[in-house]
Amino acid sequence: MRTMKAIILAGGKGRRMFPFDKYWQKAFMPVGNRPNALRLIDMLNRLDINDVSIVSGYKPEWANHAVQGIPGVSVAEASDNLGTVLSGLCSADSPTLILHGDIYIELEDLAQMIETPPPGAAAVALLQSEDSGFRKSDWICAKASAGQIEAFWGHPRPNYVSARSCGVFLLGPQTIPRLTASPPHFKNVPSGGMPPDGFWVENCLQAALDDGLMVAARYTGRPFVDMDYPWDYLEANTLCASAGENGVVMDDSCQISEDVVFKGGCIVGRGTVIRNHAIIGENCIIGTDYVIEDHCKIAAGSVIGNGCRIGFSAEVGGVLMDRTSAIHGCELYGVIGAAVDVGAGTVSASLRFDDAETNPLAEGKRCSHPLAKMVYVGDHSRTGVNSILLPGARMGANSALGPGVVLDGKLEHGTIVTQKQDLVKRDWGPDKYGW
Repeated sequence: MRTMKAIILAGGKGRRMFPFDKYWQKAFMPVGNRPNALRLIDMLNRLDINDVSIVSGYKPEWANHAVQGIPGVSVAEASDNLGTVLSGLCSADSPTLILHGDIYIELEDLAQMIETPPPGAAAVALLQSEDSGFRKSDWICAKASAGQIEAFWGHPRPNYVSARSCGVFLLGPQTIPRLTASPPHFKNVPSGGMPPDGFWVENCLQAALDDGLMVAARYTGRPFVDMDYPWDYLEANTLCASAGENGVVMDDSCQISEDVVFKGGCIVGRGTVIRNHAIIGENCIIGTDYVIEDHCKIAAGSVIGNGCRIGFSAEVGGVLMDRTSAIHGCELYGVIGAAVDVGAGTVSASLRFDDAETNPLAEGKRCSHPLAKMVYVGDHSRTGVNSILLPGARMGANSALGPGVVLDGKLEHGTIVTQKQDLVKRDWGPDKYGW
C-alpha cells in the first residue's frame, strides 16, 4: 500500500468556461456524468493513493458537497497565498502528487507519475509532446530533452519550447521551500509577454531549476485535455464516452423497446426508458431516469445527463447536463447546461454559410479549436419556438431566446432576447378574386 499523498487544485473561477462559470466550479463539472474531481479521486484510489486533499477557492461548496463521506478526502480552502497552503499540505519526507482538478487524463498516464523518480530528480512534471499539435502560445510549456526539463515558459513562441505542461507534478521534499519563495509572477515569458500576478507550480519548479535542482519529464501517451474553455470540456466528454464499453451496458431497471437502434457501445443508467424507434449512436453515455423516445436521435460520442427528456424527432449530440428537455424537432450539437428547456424547432449550426472559421473571443483571447464552432447554452436557460443558434453561439445561464430569434456570438448571463416584428395589415377578402 502506497503512503503517497495527492493534492487536487480546484480553486479557479473558470471565467473562460463561460457560460458554465455561473453555477459551476469547473473541477466539478461532470465528465461522463461524474464530477471530474471525483473521477480523479477514483483513479488515485485505484493507484492505492487514499490520502487526498482538495484545495478549493471559488465556490468551495462544490468540493464540500461532492466529497462528503469519502474516506481519506479532505477539503482545504485556498487563501491569497496558494503556495503557503500547498506547502502546509505537502509531505515533508516523501513525494507529493499535485494535479489540477480540471484535466481529463487517463489512468495509465497518471500511473506513471507515481513511479519512483529518476536518480537525482527533485520533482517530476507530466508533459505533452509537441507532436500532439497544440498551439504553444496558448499554454504553459516546457523546454525538455533526454527526460529532463531545462525551463518552463508561459505562453511562449514556438521555438522556445518542446512540450506542454499538463498540470500534474510529483514534488519531492527538496522542492517544497520553492512553493513559498518563487516570484509573484511567471518568470519566463517571451519578450513583450505580459504575465499576471499569481501562483503556478511550474514557476516554483523554475525556481528549483534556477537553484540547480533536477526536474524530470514524463510524457502522456494517451488523450489529454486541459479544460479551460467550453470546447475543451466538450472534447473531454467525447473522449470519455469513446473510452467506454464496446457493448450496450444497462441496469435491469431500464426499459428498452425492441425497435430501438444502438449503433455501438453505450452505457445506460438505471431507470432510463428508451423506446419508439429512437436511434443511439456509438460510444454514448446515458444517465439515470432518462426518457428517450419517438424517433429521436443521439449523435455518436454523446454524454447525456440524468433526468433528461429527448423526444419527438429531436436530434442532439455533445453533452446534455441533468434535467434538460429537448423535443419536437430540435437539432442541437454542443454543450447544453443543466435544466435547460429547449423550445420546439430550436436548431444549431456548426458550419457558417460563408465557410468562414469560427474563432470566438473568450476573456480577451481569440480562440481557435475545432469544437469552438459548436453551441454552448448555460444552465437554467430556455429557447423559444424556431430559435436558431449560429456556429459558436454561447448563451449565458438564466437567459432566454424568444421565438424565432437568431443568436450569434455571446449572450451574457441573465439576458432575454426577443425580436420585434413589423406587421403590415391590408384588407383581405373575396373582392380579391372579383366577387
